[in-house]
Amino acid sequence: MSRRQLLGMIGATAGASAMYHAMSSLGFAAESPYRGPIDLQGAPRGASVVVLGAGMAGMTAAYELRNAGYKVQVLEAEVTAEQIRTLPHPAAELIGPQ
Repeated sequence: MSRRQLLGMIGATAGASAMYHAMSSLGFAAESPYRGPIDLQGAPRGASVVVLGAGMAGMTAAYELRNAGYKVQVLEAEVTAEQIRTLPHPAAELIGPQ
C-alpha cells in the first residue's frame, strides 16, 4: 500500500482532521521555512501557466500570476454522469484581460 492510498483511506474513514494529524506525524504537513517575499517578476513576458482548480486558492494564484505577466488559463473539473471533463472556468475572465 502506498502512502497516498493510506492517507486517502484515513481521510475517507476518519475525516480531514485525522488525515492532517497522520500527515503531520509522518512529516508531510510541516510549515515552509521560507520567509522571504515571493518574487514572480522573473518570468519571461508572455509565459503561459495553467492553474488547476478555480477555488479560492486557484483564482488567487491566477490573479497574482497574471499581474506578474504570465498568460494564465484556469481549469476546473466538471463532473458529469460518466466522465470528468476539464474546461476553462468562466470566472477566470474576472481577473482581467491577458
